[in-house]
Amino acid sequence: MAFGQEQVNRIALVGLGGVGKTQIALQFAYQTKEKLPHYLIFWIPTLSDEGAERAYMEIARKLGVHKANDDYDVKELVCQHLASGKAGKWLLIVDNADDPDLILGNEGNPGFERNLPLSDNGVVLITTRTRQIAVDLAHNKELVLNLLAKLTFLPLAITQASAYLNQNKAPIRTYLKLQEGAETEVSKVLGKEFRDNTRYRGTRNAIGTTWIVSFNQIQKSAPLAVNLLSFISHIEPKAIPQSMLPGAAPVESASAKSRDYSWDVIPSERLLEDAYAHVQRVNDAIEILEHVVDVQKGLDEEDPVRLQAEHGLAAANLANGQIEEAIDALEHIVAVRERTLQATHTDCLGSRMLLGAAFLESGQTENAMELFESLKSTSMEILGENDFIRLSNEHHLGVAYSRLGRIEDAIPILEHVVESRRSILLAEHSWRLASEFDLANIYWHAGRIEEAIEILEHVVSIEADILMEDDSRRRVSKRLLQDCHESIQEVVD
Repeated sequence: MAFGQEQVNRIALVGLGGVGKTQIALQFAYQTKEKLPHYLIFWIPTLSDEGAERAYMEIARKLGVHKANDDYDVKELVCQHLASGKAGKWLLIVDNADDPDLILGNEGNPGFERNLPLSDNGVVLITTRTRQIAVDLAHNKELVLNLLAKLTFLPLAITQASAYLNQNKAPIRTYLKLQEGAETEVSKVLGKEFRDNTRYRGTRNAIGTTWIVSFNQIQKSAPLAVNLLSFISHIEPKAIPQSMLPGAAPVESASAKSRDYSWDVIPSERLLEDAYAHVQRVNDAIEILEHVVDVQKGLDEEDPVRLQAEHGLAAANLANGQIEEAIDALEHIVAVRERTLQATHTDCLGSRMLLGAAFLESGQTENAMELFESLKSTSMEILGENDFIRLSNEHHLGVAYSRLGRIEDAIPILEHVVESRRSILLAEHSWRLASEFDLANIYWHAGRIEEAIEILEHVVSIEADILMEDDSRRRVSKRLLQDCHESIQEVVD
Protein backbone atom coordinates (compact mmCIF):
# COMPACT_ATOMS: atom_id res chain seq x y z
CA MET A 1 0.00 0.00 0.00
CA ALA A 2 1.32 3.45 -0.89
CA PHE A 3 0.08 4.99 2.38
CA GLY A 4 0.02 1.89 4.60
CA GLN A 5 2.20 0.96 7.53
CA GLU A 6 5.00 0.00 5.16
CA GLN A 7 4.71 3.07 2.97
CA VAL A 8 6.77 3.13 -0.21
CA ASN A 9 8.27 6.39 -1.38
CA ARG A 10 8.10 5.79 -5.11
CA ILE A 11 5.71 3.90 -7.37
CA ALA A 12 6.04 3.38 -11.12
CA LEU A 13 3.21 2.67 -13.58
CA VAL A 14 4.69 1.18 -16.75
CA GLY A 15 2.90 0.42 -20.01
CA LEU A 16 2.53 1.26 -23.68
CA GLY A 17 1.18 4.64 -24.65
CA GLY A 18 -2.61 4.84 -24.52
CA VAL A 19 -3.20 1.93 -22.12
CA GLY A 20 -4.57 4.21 -19.39
CA LYS A 21 -1.64 5.06 -17.11
CA THR A 22 -2.69 8.69 -16.78
CA GLN A 23 -6.27 7.68 -16.00
CA ILE A 24 -5.06 5.38 -13.20
CA ALA A 25 -2.85 8.15 -11.81
CA LEU A 26 -5.72 10.62 -11.97
CA GLN A 27 -8.06 8.21 -10.17
CA PHE A 28 -5.35 7.63 -7.56
CA ALA A 29 -5.12 11.40 -7.04
CA TYR A 30 -8.90 11.70 -6.64
CA GLN A 31 -9.00 8.86 -4.10
CA THR A 32 -6.10 10.35 -2.15
CA LYS A 33 -7.80 13.73 -2.05
CA GLU A 34 -11.02 12.09 -0.83
CA LYS A 35 -9.55 9.74 1.79
CA LEU A 36 -6.54 11.81 2.86
CA PRO A 37 -7.65 15.43 2.52
CA HIS A 38 -4.61 16.68 4.46
CA TYR A 39 -2.32 15.52 1.63
CA LEU A 40 -1.10 18.08 -0.89
CA ILE A 41 -1.35 16.79 -4.45
CA PHE A 42 0.93 17.97 -7.25
CA TRP A 43 0.95 17.01 -10.93
CA ILE A 44 4.03 17.38 -13.16
CA PRO A 45 3.71 16.57 -16.89
CA THR A 46 7.14 15.75 -18.33
CA LEU A 47 6.51 15.71 -22.05
CA SER A 48 9.02 18.54 -22.30
CA ASP A 49 11.48 20.36 -20.08
CA GLU A 50 9.48 23.57 -20.54
CA GLY A 51 6.25 21.94 -19.36
CA ALA A 52 7.93 20.48 -16.27
CA GLU A 53 9.51 23.86 -15.50
CA ARG A 54 6.09 25.55 -15.59
CA ALA A 55 4.65 22.90 -13.27
CA TYR A 56 7.48 23.35 -10.76
CA MET A 57 7.00 27.13 -10.81
CA GLU A 58 3.31 26.65 -10.05
CA ILE A 59 4.13 24.25 -7.18
CA ALA A 60 6.64 26.75 -5.80
CA ARG A 61 3.98 29.45 -5.87
CA LYS A 62 1.50 27.27 -3.96
CA LEU A 63 4.12 26.28 -1.39
CA GLY A 64 5.31 29.85 -0.95
CA VAL A 65 8.84 28.97 -2.07
CA HIS A 66 10.67 31.90 -3.65
CA LYS A 67 13.99 32.15 -5.45
CA ALA A 68 16.49 34.44 -3.75
CA ASN A 69 17.93 35.28 -7.18
CA ASP A 70 18.00 33.97 -10.74
CA ASP A 71 20.87 31.60 -9.94
CA TYR A 72 18.55 29.36 -7.92
CA ASP A 73 16.85 26.45 -9.69
CA VAL A 74 13.13 26.41 -8.86
CA LYS A 75 13.00 22.62 -9.33
CA GLU A 76 15.77 22.12 -6.79
CA LEU A 77 14.10 24.50 -4.32
CA VAL A 78 10.78 22.64 -4.56
CA CYS A 79 12.55 19.30 -4.15
CA GLN A 80 14.37 20.49 -1.03
CA HIS A 81 11.19 21.94 0.45
CA LEU A 82 9.17 18.74 -0.04
CA ALA A 83 12.01 16.54 1.24
CA SER A 84 12.48 18.67 4.37
CA GLY A 85 9.05 17.87 5.77
CA LYS A 86 7.99 21.53 5.94
CA ALA A 87 5.21 20.96 3.42
CA GLY A 88 3.56 18.18 5.43
CA LYS A 89 2.15 15.14 3.66
CA TRP A 90 2.11 15.14 -0.13
CA LEU A 91 1.60 13.13 -3.32
CA LEU A 92 3.64 14.06 -6.39
CA ILE A 93 2.53 12.59 -9.74
CA VAL A 94 5.12 12.67 -12.52
CA ASP A 95 3.23 11.92 -15.73
CA ASN A 96 4.64 10.82 -19.11
CA ALA A 97 8.23 10.34 -17.91
CA ASP A 98 9.17 8.71 -21.21
CA ASP A 99 12.35 10.44 -22.40
CA PRO A 100 15.45 8.86 -20.76
CA ASP A 101 17.65 11.87 -21.57
CA LEU A 102 15.15 14.28 -20.05
CA ILE A 103 14.42 12.16 -16.97
CA LEU A 104 17.66 10.31 -16.23
CA GLY A 105 20.00 12.80 -17.86
CA ASN A 106 23.10 12.47 -19.99
CA GLU A 107 26.56 13.99 -20.14
CA GLY A 108 25.30 17.49 -20.85
CA ASN A 109 22.15 17.35 -18.75
CA PRO A 110 21.86 16.13 -15.14
CA GLY A 111 18.28 15.03 -15.73
CA PHE A 112 14.95 15.52 -14.06
CA GLU A 113 15.53 12.65 -11.61
CA ARG A 114 17.69 14.67 -9.24
CA ASN A 115 14.74 17.00 -8.55
CA LEU A 116 12.39 14.25 -7.34
CA PRO A 117 12.08 14.49 -3.55
CA LEU A 118 12.62 11.47 -1.32
CA SER A 119 10.85 11.71 2.03
CA ASP A 120 8.78 9.62 4.42
CA ASN A 121 6.20 12.42 4.23
CA GLY A 122 5.43 11.89 0.58
CA VAL A 123 4.95 9.52 -2.32
CA VAL A 124 6.12 10.00 -5.89
CA LEU A 125 3.97 8.24 -8.52
CA ILE A 126 5.61 7.96 -11.96
CA THR A 127 3.88 7.00 -15.22
CA THR A 128 6.15 5.94 -18.06
CA ARG A 129 6.33 3.69 -21.10
CA THR A 130 10.10 3.25 -20.64
CA ARG A 131 10.96 0.37 -18.34
CA GLN A 132 14.49 1.66 -17.82
CA ILE A 133 13.10 4.83 -16.27
CA ALA A 134 10.65 2.88 -14.10
CA VAL A 135 13.41 0.67 -12.70
CA ASP A 136 15.84 3.54 -12.12
CA LEU A 137 13.29 5.80 -10.45
CA ALA A 138 11.38 3.17 -8.49
CA HIS A 139 14.62 1.60 -7.22
CA ASN A 140 13.66 -2.08 -7.33
CA LYS A 141 16.99 -2.88 -5.68
CA GLU A 142 16.33 -6.49 -4.70
CA LEU A 143 15.57 -7.67 -8.23
CA VAL A 144 18.40 -5.62 -9.71
CA LEU A 145 20.95 -7.04 -7.28
CA ASN A 146 19.64 -10.55 -7.92
CA LEU A 147 20.08 -10.09 -11.66
CA LEU A 148 23.57 -8.63 -11.24
CA ALA A 149 24.55 -11.63 -9.14
CA LYS A 150 23.21 -14.00 -11.80
CA LEU A 151 25.31 -12.15 -14.37
CA THR A 152 28.35 -12.37 -12.06
CA PHE A 153 28.67 -8.58 -12.42
CA LEU A 154 30.30 -9.09 -15.83
CA PRO A 155 30.06 -5.78 -17.80
CA LEU A 156 29.39 -7.41 -21.18
CA ALA A 157 26.64 -9.61 -19.68
CA ILE A 158 25.07 -6.58 -17.95
CA THR A 159 25.13 -4.60 -21.20
CA GLN A 160 23.50 -7.48 -23.06
CA ALA A 161 20.84 -8.00 -20.40
CA SER A 162 19.98 -4.28 -20.38
CA ALA A 163 19.63 -4.24 -24.16
CA TYR A 164 17.39 -7.32 -24.06
CA LEU A 165 15.16 -5.83 -21.35
CA ASN A 166 14.78 -2.52 -23.18
CA GLN A 167 14.31 -4.02 -26.64
CA ASN A 168 11.68 -6.52 -25.50
CA LYS A 169 10.13 -4.26 -22.83
CA ALA A 170 10.45 -7.23 -20.50
CA PRO A 171 10.53 -7.02 -16.70
CA ILE A 172 13.62 -8.12 -14.80
CA ARG A 173 11.68 -11.10 -13.44
CA THR A 174 11.24 -12.41 -17.00
CA TYR A 175 14.96 -12.23 -17.71
CA LEU A 176 15.72 -13.98 -14.42
CA LYS A 177 13.35 -16.80 -15.39
CA LEU A 178 15.17 -17.17 -18.69
CA GLN A 179 18.45 -17.34 -16.80
CA GLU A 180 17.06 -19.99 -14.51
CA GLY A 181 15.36 -21.93 -17.30
CA ALA A 182 16.57 -24.54 -19.71
CA GLU A 183 20.11 -24.27 -21.04
CA THR A 184 18.86 -24.07 -24.61
CA GLU A 185 16.71 -21.03 -23.77
CA VAL A 186 19.64 -19.31 -22.07
CA SER A 187 21.78 -20.00 -25.12
CA LYS A 188 19.06 -18.53 -27.30
CA VAL A 189 19.05 -15.30 -25.29
CA LEU A 190 22.79 -14.94 -24.81
CA GLY A 191 23.52 -15.90 -28.40
CA LYS A 192 21.90 -12.71 -29.70
CA GLU A 193 23.77 -9.49 -30.26
CA PHE A 194 22.20 -6.13 -29.48
CA ARG A 195 23.20 -2.59 -30.36
CA ASP A 196 25.72 -1.23 -27.89
CA ASN A 197 27.37 2.15 -28.37
CA THR A 198 30.36 1.11 -26.24
CA ARG A 199 31.50 -1.49 -28.75
CA TYR A 200 33.87 -0.86 -31.64
CA ARG A 201 32.23 0.84 -34.60
CA GLY A 202 33.64 -1.71 -37.04
CA THR A 203 31.77 -4.62 -35.49
CA ARG A 204 28.27 -5.49 -36.70
CA ASN A 205 25.31 -6.95 -34.84
CA ALA A 206 24.39 -10.47 -35.84
CA ILE A 207 20.80 -9.48 -36.54
CA GLY A 208 20.44 -7.98 -39.98
CA THR A 209 24.09 -8.23 -41.06
CA THR A 210 23.38 -10.19 -44.24
CA TRP A 211 20.51 -7.84 -45.10
CA ILE A 212 22.76 -4.78 -44.76
CA VAL A 213 25.47 -6.32 -46.95
CA SER A 214 22.94 -7.25 -49.62
CA PHE A 215 21.22 -3.88 -49.55
CA ASN A 216 24.53 -2.01 -49.85
CA GLN A 217 25.28 -4.01 -52.97
CA ILE A 218 21.84 -3.28 -54.43
CA GLN A 219 22.38 0.45 -53.86
CA LYS A 220 25.46 0.30 -56.07
CA SER A 221 24.16 -1.94 -58.83
CA ALA A 222 20.41 -1.18 -59.03
CA PRO A 223 19.35 2.21 -57.61
CA LEU A 224 15.86 1.84 -59.10
CA ALA A 225 15.43 -1.36 -57.09
CA VAL A 226 16.39 0.56 -53.95
CA ASN A 227 13.65 3.10 -54.67
CA LEU A 228 11.09 0.34 -55.10
CA LEU A 229 12.24 -1.49 -51.96
CA SER A 230 12.13 1.73 -49.94
CA PHE A 231 8.66 2.41 -51.32
CA ILE A 232 7.13 -1.00 -50.59
CA SER A 233 8.72 -1.19 -47.13
CA HIS A 234 6.00 1.21 -45.97
CA ILE A 235 3.12 -0.81 -47.40
CA GLU A 236 1.21 -3.71 -45.87
CA PRO A 237 3.33 -6.65 -47.11
CA LYS A 238 0.64 -9.31 -47.42
CA ALA A 239 -0.77 -8.27 -50.78
CA ILE A 240 0.91 -5.53 -52.81
CA PRO A 241 -0.87 -5.26 -56.17
CA GLN A 242 1.43 -5.06 -59.17
CA SER A 243 -0.68 -2.21 -60.52
CA MET A 244 0.48 -0.10 -57.58
CA LEU A 245 4.09 -0.29 -58.74
CA PRO A 246 5.25 1.84 -61.67
CA GLY A 247 6.60 -0.18 -64.55
CA ALA A 248 9.56 2.16 -64.84
CA ALA A 249 12.88 1.77 -66.57
CA PRO A 250 15.59 4.38 -66.15
CA VAL A 251 16.55 6.29 -69.29
CA GLU A 252 20.27 6.87 -68.96
CA SER A 253 21.68 10.20 -70.06
CA ALA A 254 25.05 11.63 -69.14
CA SER A 255 23.77 15.18 -69.36
CA ALA A 256 20.52 14.56 -67.46
CA LYS A 257 20.33 16.28 -64.10
CA SER A 258 18.15 13.51 -62.74
CA ARG A 259 16.71 10.20 -63.90
CA ASP A 260 13.79 10.26 -66.33
CA TYR A 261 11.31 7.40 -66.54
CA SER A 262 9.50 5.69 -69.36
CA TRP A 263 6.16 4.60 -67.93
CA ASP A 264 4.58 1.28 -68.84
CA VAL A 265 1.77 1.95 -66.37
CA ILE A 266 0.49 5.43 -65.52
CA PRO A 267 0.11 5.79 -61.71
CA SER A 268 -3.48 6.05 -60.60
CA GLU A 269 -4.88 8.28 -57.89
CA ARG A 270 -4.77 5.27 -55.57
CA LEU A 271 -1.01 5.11 -56.11
CA LEU A 272 -0.75 8.62 -54.79
CA GLU A 273 -3.27 8.43 -51.97
CA ASP A 274 -2.46 4.94 -50.70
CA ALA A 275 1.28 5.03 -51.22
CA TYR A 276 3.24 8.22 -51.79
CA ALA A 277 1.16 10.34 -49.43
CA HIS A 278 1.28 7.54 -46.86
CA VAL A 279 5.07 7.49 -46.78
CA GLN A 280 5.33 11.30 -46.97
CA ARG A 281 6.95 11.33 -50.41
CA VAL A 282 4.82 14.23 -51.63
CA ASN A 283 7.59 15.93 -53.57
CA ASP A 284 8.33 12.70 -55.41
CA ALA A 285 4.64 12.32 -56.21
CA ILE A 286 4.42 15.87 -57.57
CA GLU A 287 7.47 15.42 -59.77
CA ILE A 288 6.15 12.15 -61.21
CA LEU A 289 2.56 13.30 -61.68
CA GLU A 290 3.53 16.62 -63.28
CA HIS A 291 5.41 14.56 -65.86
CA VAL A 292 2.42 12.25 -66.35
CA VAL A 293 -0.08 15.13 -66.68
CA ASP A 294 2.18 16.86 -69.18
CA VAL A 295 2.46 13.67 -71.27
CA GLN A 296 -1.33 13.22 -71.26
CA LYS A 297 -2.25 16.72 -72.44
CA GLY A 298 -2.76 15.24 -75.87
CA LEU A 299 -5.70 13.19 -74.56
CA ASP A 300 -9.26 14.50 -74.54
CA GLU A 301 -10.05 16.46 -71.36
CA GLU A 302 -12.78 13.93 -70.56
CA ASP A 303 -10.42 10.98 -70.83
CA PRO A 304 -10.61 9.07 -67.49
CA VAL A 305 -6.87 8.31 -67.47
CA ARG A 306 -6.02 12.00 -67.86
CA LEU A 307 -8.51 12.95 -65.16
CA GLN A 308 -7.04 10.35 -62.81
CA ALA A 309 -3.57 11.82 -63.14
CA GLU A 310 -4.86 15.39 -62.76
CA HIS A 311 -6.75 14.35 -59.65
CA GLY A 312 -3.60 12.75 -58.23
CA LEU A 313 -1.52 15.86 -58.92
CA ALA A 314 -4.18 18.04 -57.25
CA ALA A 315 -4.08 15.80 -54.17
CA ALA A 316 -0.28 16.05 -54.04
CA ASN A 317 -0.40 19.84 -54.40
CA LEU A 318 -2.94 20.00 -51.58
CA ALA A 319 -0.68 17.88 -49.36
CA ASN A 320 2.20 20.20 -50.24
CA GLY A 321 0.30 23.34 -49.25
CA GLN A 322 -0.33 24.55 -52.82
CA ILE A 323 -4.01 25.00 -52.04
CA GLU A 324 -5.07 27.44 -54.76
CA GLU A 325 -3.53 25.26 -57.47
CA ALA A 326 -5.35 22.27 -56.02
CA ILE A 327 -8.71 24.10 -55.92
CA ASP A 328 -8.40 25.32 -59.53
CA ALA A 329 -7.62 21.82 -60.77
CA LEU A 330 -10.29 20.10 -58.66
CA GLU A 331 -13.06 22.50 -59.68
CA HIS A 332 -12.28 21.64 -63.31
CA ILE A 333 -12.11 17.88 -62.58
CA VAL A 334 -15.39 17.93 -60.64
CA ALA A 335 -17.14 19.84 -63.43
CA VAL A 336 -15.93 17.37 -66.08
CA ARG A 337 -16.77 14.28 -64.03
CA GLU A 338 -20.22 15.55 -63.05
CA ARG A 339 -20.86 16.16 -66.76
CA THR A 340 -19.65 12.76 -67.93
CA LEU A 341 -20.32 10.41 -65.00
CA GLN A 342 -23.24 9.53 -62.77
CA ALA A 343 -23.32 11.48 -59.53
CA THR A 344 -22.84 8.24 -57.57
CA HIS A 345 -19.69 7.18 -59.44
CA THR A 346 -16.79 6.77 -57.01
CA ASP A 347 -14.49 8.95 -59.16
CA CYS A 348 -17.03 11.75 -58.97
CA LEU A 349 -17.48 11.30 -55.21
CA GLY A 350 -13.73 11.21 -54.63
CA SER A 351 -13.05 14.45 -56.51
CA ARG A 352 -15.88 16.26 -54.74
CA MET A 353 -14.58 15.07 -51.38
CA LEU A 354 -11.06 16.26 -52.19
CA LEU A 355 -12.39 19.64 -53.37
CA GLY A 356 -14.17 19.97 -50.02
CA ALA A 357 -10.90 19.19 -48.25
CA ALA A 358 -9.19 21.94 -50.27
CA PHE A 359 -11.97 24.38 -49.34
CA LEU A 360 -11.48 23.41 -45.69
CA GLU A 361 -7.73 24.06 -45.89
CA SER A 362 -8.29 27.44 -47.53
CA GLY A 363 -10.69 28.57 -44.79
CA GLN A 364 -13.86 28.22 -46.87
CA THR A 365 -15.46 26.15 -44.12
CA GLU A 366 -19.11 26.78 -45.07
CA ASN A 367 -18.50 25.72 -48.68
CA ALA A 368 -16.62 22.66 -47.49
CA MET A 369 -19.40 21.69 -45.08
CA GLU A 370 -22.06 21.89 -47.80
CA LEU A 371 -20.03 19.56 -50.02
CA PHE A 372 -19.38 17.09 -47.21
CA GLU A 373 -23.02 17.02 -46.10
CA SER A 374 -24.27 16.29 -49.61
CA LEU A 375 -21.65 13.56 -50.01
CA LYS A 376 -22.48 12.00 -46.63
CA SER A 377 -26.03 11.05 -47.54
CA THR A 378 -24.96 9.70 -50.94
CA SER A 379 -22.00 7.70 -49.63
CA MET A 380 -24.10 6.12 -46.86
CA GLU A 381 -26.41 4.71 -49.53
CA ILE A 382 -23.86 3.29 -51.97
CA LEU A 383 -20.52 2.86 -50.16
CA GLY A 384 -19.50 0.38 -47.49
CA GLU A 385 -19.09 1.51 -43.89
CA ASN A 386 -15.29 1.29 -44.08
CA ASP A 387 -14.92 2.72 -47.59
CA PHE A 388 -11.99 5.12 -47.96
CA ILE A 389 -14.03 7.93 -49.57
CA ARG A 390 -16.87 7.63 -47.06
CA LEU A 391 -14.58 7.70 -44.02
CA SER A 392 -12.47 10.56 -45.40
CA ASN A 393 -15.59 12.60 -46.11
CA GLU A 394 -16.98 11.96 -42.61
CA HIS A 395 -13.62 12.87 -41.08
CA HIS A 396 -13.57 16.19 -42.94
CA LEU A 397 -17.23 16.86 -42.09
CA GLY A 398 -16.49 16.36 -38.39
CA VAL A 399 -13.59 18.82 -38.59
CA ALA A 400 -15.77 21.34 -40.45
CA TYR A 401 -18.49 21.08 -37.80
CA SER A 402 -15.94 21.63 -35.03
CA ARG A 403 -14.53 24.73 -36.73
CA LEU A 404 -18.04 26.12 -36.98
CA GLY A 405 -18.63 25.48 -33.26
CA ARG A 406 -20.93 22.50 -33.79
CA ILE A 407 -19.02 20.29 -31.34
CA GLU A 408 -21.91 18.01 -30.43
CA ASP A 409 -22.52 17.27 -34.12
CA ALA A 410 -18.83 16.62 -34.74
CA ILE A 411 -18.20 14.15 -31.90
CA PRO A 412 -20.36 11.16 -33.01
CA ILE A 413 -19.11 11.47 -36.60
CA LEU A 414 -15.44 11.43 -35.60
CA GLU A 415 -16.05 8.65 -33.08
CA HIS A 416 -17.40 6.51 -35.91
CA VAL A 417 -14.42 7.35 -38.15
CA VAL A 418 -11.92 6.47 -35.42
CA GLU A 419 -13.68 3.21 -34.60
CA SER A 420 -13.79 2.19 -38.26
CA ARG A 421 -10.18 3.10 -38.99
CA ARG A 422 -8.97 1.28 -35.91
CA SER A 423 -10.57 -1.87 -37.28
CA ILE A 424 -8.92 -1.68 -40.71
CA LEU A 425 -5.69 0.36 -40.40
CA LEU A 426 -2.44 -0.20 -38.53
CA ALA A 427 -1.83 1.95 -35.45
CA GLU A 428 0.88 3.98 -37.20
CA HIS A 429 -1.18 4.77 -40.32
CA SER A 430 -1.34 8.53 -40.90
CA TRP A 431 -5.11 8.56 -41.59
CA ARG A 432 -5.85 6.72 -38.36
CA LEU A 433 -3.57 9.01 -36.33
CA ALA A 434 -5.09 12.12 -37.90
CA SER A 435 -8.65 11.11 -37.03
CA GLU A 436 -7.62 10.10 -33.50
CA PHE A 437 -5.93 13.46 -32.96
CA ASP A 438 -8.95 15.40 -34.25
CA LEU A 439 -11.31 13.43 -31.99
CA ALA A 440 -9.06 14.09 -28.98
CA ASN A 441 -8.95 17.79 -29.86
CA ILE A 442 -12.74 17.96 -29.95
CA TYR A 443 -13.02 16.02 -26.67
CA TRP A 444 -10.71 18.59 -25.08
CA HIS A 445 -12.81 21.51 -26.31
CA ALA A 446 -15.92 19.71 -25.03
CA GLY A 447 -14.38 19.32 -21.56
CA ARG A 448 -13.96 15.54 -21.88
CA ILE A 449 -10.31 15.78 -20.85
CA GLU A 450 -9.73 12.23 -19.60
CA GLU A 451 -10.97 10.79 -22.90
CA ALA A 452 -8.77 13.23 -24.79
CA ILE A 453 -5.71 12.21 -22.78
CA GLU A 454 -6.32 8.51 -23.33
CA ILE A 455 -6.28 9.01 -27.10
CA LEU A 456 -3.43 11.53 -27.14
CA GLU A 457 -1.11 9.35 -25.08
CA HIS A 458 -1.54 6.65 -27.72
CA VAL A 459 -1.00 9.11 -30.59
CA VAL A 460 2.08 10.70 -29.00
CA SER A 461 3.53 7.26 -28.28
CA ILE A 462 3.08 6.08 -31.88
CA GLU A 463 4.36 9.34 -33.37
CA ALA A 464 7.47 9.14 -31.20
CA ASP A 465 8.32 5.89 -32.97
CA ILE A 466 7.57 6.91 -36.56
CA LEU A 467 8.14 10.68 -36.83
CA MET A 468 11.23 12.84 -36.53
CA GLU A 469 11.60 14.90 -33.35
CA ASP A 470 11.01 18.20 -35.21
CA ASP A 471 7.95 16.98 -37.16
CA SER A 472 5.16 19.54 -36.79
CA ARG A 473 2.48 16.88 -36.24
CA ARG A 474 4.44 15.45 -33.34
CA ARG A 475 4.88 18.89 -31.76
CA VAL A 476 1.17 19.69 -32.10
CA SER A 477 0.12 16.38 -30.51
CA LYS A 478 2.51 16.85 -27.58
CA ARG A 479 1.33 20.44 -27.12
CA LEU A 480 -2.33 19.39 -26.94
CA LEU A 481 -1.49 16.61 -24.48
CA GLN A 482 0.41 19.16 -22.37
CA ASP A 483 -2.66 21.45 -22.40
CA CYS A 484 -4.84 18.54 -21.27
CA HIS A 485 -2.52 17.77 -18.37
CA GLU A 486 -2.52 21.41 -17.30
CA SER A 487 -6.32 21.30 -17.34
CA ILE A 488 -6.16 18.23 -15.08
CA GLN A 489 -3.96 20.11 -12.63
CA GLU A 490 -6.59 22.85 -12.45
CA VAL A 491 -9.26 20.22 -11.70
CA VAL A 492 -7.12 18.57 -9.00
CA ASP A 493 -6.53 21.94 -7.37
